[in-house]
Amino acid sequence: MNIEAFSRLLLLAILMLSIVFPATLQGIKIVLLTLVMGGFLILAVKRPFQMRWSKSVLIISFIFSLIGFIWSLYGEGLGNPGATRVLTVMAIYPMLFTLLGVFWKPGDAAKLQKAFLWFGFILILSQGLYIGSSFGLDGGVFKSLYGDIAVVDQGDDYFLFTLPSVASLIFFLPFFFIGFLFDSKFNVKYILLFLCSVVIVMLTGRRAIYLSFGLSMLSFCGIIAVGKIFFPKQVPKISGPRLMLLCAVMIAFILFLLSMGLQNKDLLLNNFQSIFDFQSNESNLERKFQYEALKEGISQNVIIGAGAGAAASYSRSFEQPWAYELFYVSVIYHYGILCFLVYLSGIIYLVWRQLKFIFLPALDHQTRLFSLCFLAGFFSFLIATATNPYIGKFDYMWIIFIPVMMVNSFNLTNEV
Repeated sequence: MNIEAFSRLLLLAILMLSIVFPATLQGIKIVLLTLVMGGFLILAVKRPFQMRWSKSVLIISFIFSLIGFIWSLYGEGLGNPGATRVLTVMAIYPMLFTLLGVFWKPGDAAKLQKAFLWFGFILILSQGLYIGSSFGLDGGVFKSLYGDIAVVDQGDDYFLFTLPSVASLIFFLPFFFIGFLFDSKFNVKYILLFLCSVVIVMLTGRRAIYLSFGLSMLSFCGIIAVGKIFFPKQVPKISGPRLMLLCAVMIAFILFLLSMGLQNKDLLLNNFQSIFDFQSNESNLERKFQYEALKEGISQNVIIGAGAGAAASYSRSFEQPWAYELFYVSVIYHYGILCFLVYLSGIIYLVWRQLKFIFLPALDHQTRLFSLCFLAGFFSFLIATATNPYIGKFDYMWIIFIPVMMVNSFNLTNEV
């Protein structure tokens, strides 16, 4: 195996570990990323003329990295506690992963469609193993892998658990849903993985997943409708019978689980209703307090913000007082409305380019299917990030960098 192939394999391994084991096994990920960077440098020395990037993608990534660097310097000058801590995510990674996009080859999107099915299976399997380990089936060995970052809440008539990897289901739930609807064949893998994901979501009690899934489906339908206006001759075909079948199976499946007493239905109902409770729900009140503090901080410097790593008058974390769950509001607070609009334009650009991939007649079916599925998961993750800072962490940034690599590949080769 040559250096390039080995580096591509390592990148795939990092992606899998980030999806299945976020916030853990960090040492392994660092070693793998270091090896990939070493492979990149060797190829850059041996074959410099074959290292190609899209100029527009490089320029945009450089702008984002430059903003991150300048605002960290600005924050450091003001004595902000997290000014240097956010440098990696906001300044280094945008440029680094754009450069590593040289390892993306035409046809990788179609390959990733199959790989993501395996990743989804491994993700669900790992969560099943954790649940089994929580009941002592393996003596708690697998549970110990997560240490204190995993939580189990067990009562007489309910069982809830939380793992960092549950956040990956925010992406995969719509990914499987759309995959089943738009695949040219009746692929039972999608529906099985989707139903297993539903079970896991019910056992986590994570309210944001319900909301992000529903809103992502609405956003997805809206963006596809807009796409039909601009690309009326290349409309992806959705299977109406499959949609009705999937909805019927999902409803029947959930009712079956509740009737069997596998979960407390009153607890699930109260958990869902609490999404809109800003008077007594502790989690919502925390976000309300954060919002008020961030809003006050924004008003003091609307244009350029308080600098990277700044801490507002209220914070939930003593270890990281600059970190807030209201991610987009915190970006405005830290970087100002000016930089927020720059970041927003980058997201809109990625959505637009993914939409063009979906309606591009020259792409093969598997590549188009990956673009459809990924866009649905992309929307879901961005929506969930509004109340949880997912894309501000290394293990979830693949959500941004995969479409960046797709755009870079298409600009160079007209293929994804």
